[in-house]
Amino acid sequence: MKKPLEYKVLITEDGDCIPDNSDVEHVSFLHGTTCAQIIEKYFPEGNLSSVKVLDEKGTGLLTKLRPAMEWCLQNQINILNVSLGSMHFQDRNQIRTLINEYAVKGLIVIAATANSGYVSYPAALSHVIGVAIDRDAYNDFTGNGHLGIDVLVPGEQELISGEKKITAQKSNSYAAPYITALIGKLAMEKPMINIYIAKLALASIIEEHKVYLSPVYEEPDWIHNALIKTTGRKSRAEYYFNAVDEKAVEEMRHADVIHSIDTVVIDDLSKVEGGSFNNKNIIYLGKEKVKQPNTNKFFWSSENRLKQILNREHIEIEAEMEHELKIPVILCEWKDEIDEMFLLSQLKKSFGKGGYYLYTISFCAESVLYDLEYIPEEVLEEKYISSLYRFIYWQTHYKQNDAVLIGSPLYFGKQKLCLQDKIDLKITLERCEIGYRTLFLYEDIAVGDVRSPEIDTEYIQTIFRKIREVLGE
Repeated sequence: MKKPLEYKVLITEDGDCIPDNSDVEHVSFLHGTTCAQIIEKYFPEGNLSSVKVLDEKGTGLLTKLRPAMEWCLQNQINILNVSLGSMHFQDRNQIRTLINEYAVKGLIVIAATANSGYVSYPAALSHVIGVAIDRDAYNDFTGNGHLGIDVLVPGEQELISGEKKITAQKSNSYAAPYITALIGKLAMEKPMINIYIAKLALASIIEEHKVYLSPVYEEPDWIHNALIKTTGRKSRAEYYFNAVDEKAVEEMRHADVIHSIDTVVIDDLSKVEGGSFNNKNIIYLGKEKVKQPNTNKFFWSSENRLKQILNREHIEIEAEMEHELKIPVILCEWKDEIDEMFLLSQLKKSFGKGGYYLYTISFCAESVLYDLEYIPEEVLEEKYISSLYRFIYWQTHYKQNDAVLIGSPLYFGKQKLCLQDKIDLKITLERCEIGYRTLFLYEDIAVGDVRSPEIDTEYIQTIFRKIREVLGE
């Protein structure tokens, strides 16, 4: 490197930040050095620092990320190139919580997606600029946002090492620092106050720098602290984020309470159109169609999800190739009104604790607040079913799900169910003389009947064990 690093920090196993005395030019694992050289090549006026969380083998503990990001925040370093990640679903929630917390504090994270072609974190998250190399393998699916890729970088990177010219391996890890350099240049012209503005700024220079911006439909996974202003029935299920007390906000007891809110969840269309929350992210759960507000923040509505499912219908047909789900599909129906969010989220957690990644479908927009997969009822029309099936196929493939669970009120009927002919196990929840009973039907044969006075965590765990037993056999 032509210019010395401003800081060299090593994160220890205990999470301490200590000086890194290693020679970055002569370590066995040169990944970070190569990334720094790429950034320096395209952003020579910038100051670079190294915060090491990986060992000589290129592995590291997830627990090192928080002290690393906190150190950057405290030292006024707000643009981070992250060339690491996890494809394991059980790491996702912890990484998402961490990224959202520090994105709200002003850190801009650019991350390489996994070279395997599967979803990886943090690259797939909305609060991150996900980067990949532009190669044919990605061109078929990036537009649907299955991988969360925001930008594709063409070509290989040529670098000077000593007096030799070398070509960096064609890798997503070496595409990310190129975008980091571009973001650094843009930040010198105009401060990047949040990731949304950084993405907009990047969109303005794509032709000049020959990068391809993928039309990703952001998942509502960005919430850190949210104010819930909806009239719907509350669930016992836990939000995936922190919910701010509305009374404290209305009474203005603490000015910092209002400042801490990054997202407002509403179901009143007038509050969107009136621009009441222009400085906040917005999640709109109402049924009316609404345009994207003129704001420099994230916005989500059911219409966003509809577009995500239908937008690339003509591209994903892929030369008459038929894709078949190779994972079990479970239908969970209920006859009476229940706490749907609690049932589905607890089933998903039970599967997760058992080591299975469940793609959990709900037809209620509020399900996005509980980390469930929302499917709009509109796509259940016959003309959209093939598009929906392809969407679910690609989602579960790239996320590496182990099973699909469809949660649905019984009144939907066969004509309104997606994957009707793909269902392996049907379970029906209904009231009985002692409370509730769950019936299990496998290939039209009754294989179980479990009962409980109430639908609680223990009962849902029992349902999970029965599902695992039936599908295992």
